[in-house]
Amino acid sequence: MTTNSTFKEEEKFCNKILKTRRIKNKIVVLCEGDRAYLNIRTPQQIRQLENIPDANFWTACIPQWWREKRPVFLPCGGRNDVLRVREALLEMHDRDPENSYLSPDKLFVLVDRDLENTDIALSYNNIETLCQEMYANIDTMYKAISESKIIVTGWMHKEAYFLEPDLAELFAAHENKPMYNGEKLSLEKIYHDMNQDIIDPQDDDEKIAEEKRKEIEEMQNNFTTISERVKRTCQNLDGTFVDKKEFCDRWKIAFTNPSCNPTQKRELIEVILKIRKAKLYWENKIHLSSSYSNLTETELKNNLSLEIANFYSDRCQKLDRSHPYHIPHWMRCLIRFC
Repeated sequence: MTTNSTFKEEEKFCNKILKTRRIKNKIVVLCEGDRAYLNIRTPQQIRQLENIPDANFWTACIPQWWREKRPVFLPCGGRNDVLRVREALLEMHDRDPENSYLSPDKLFVLVDRDLENTDIALSYNNIETLCQEMYANIDTMYKAISESKIIVTGWMHKEAYFLEPDLAELFAAHENKPMYNGEKLSLEKIYHDMNQDIIDPQDDDEKIAEEKRKEIEEMQNNFTTISERVKRTCQNLDGTFVDKKEFCDRWKIAFTNPSCNPTQKRELIEVILKIRKAKLYWENKIHLSSSYSNLTETELKNNLSLEIANFYSDRCQKLDRSHPYHIPHWMRCLIRFC
């Protein structure tokens, strides 16, 4: 339930965005993240929001060759908050366009896929339907984004893109020696654990174990959605499994099968990244250290996330229809509205 005080705070925030000159003629992308705007006091402080981890990753994914009128990413809370702020911005702009720097046709939102579905007042009906359309093929992706002005992550959350299998080389060569559960980071080990935790969500840290149990309960409540995602993603798993244990067992057998080719293995990895929350593993299980830096581990990890963003930024340069990465395709779609 939205209280009057919450409504007034969001209205103030929207008003500051509309009056911020730096968005003039720019693409504005409202993304999920810390609701730091509740504490800002001036339009100039909006700029600071792009320096926090929730927005700077997406900003760093913008290709280097996009030099003019680069998109502005602004964090606005959770998924429903983001969608609500977008509607408020459009309504307030329509009421008083003379006092707004917003270009309504350049306003987009970027939200996590999640498991919980959310209705949207569009021909796509809800987020899951829109997401299915976006990732059917490149043509439908561009069409869905252009029509809805909504970008949905193909995997569960932003942090899933930190576990892209093609990042293995970056992690292996990284100067800060990323570790996972006290051992040299192995992405395949993380995928295996993400699968195993579905049926055995235990952890030495009771708080993390509880978070896992809550997530697994949410998965159980959305089992139909999970089955559909599996069926649409992976030929080795047709989505007809009767429960989570059967899914986990079949996934493990397929993933460890010596005859599993790279295409099949990637499909199995994508299944896990579409149904599990990677944030828990990224924040609590992956650790960095440096013997010559004064940076905290949080700062080291934020820097690593920006290196990962550069990975996606670089792949915007040579992009074809078979390109497996989501983010470069989003960027290519956004630039059409520049």
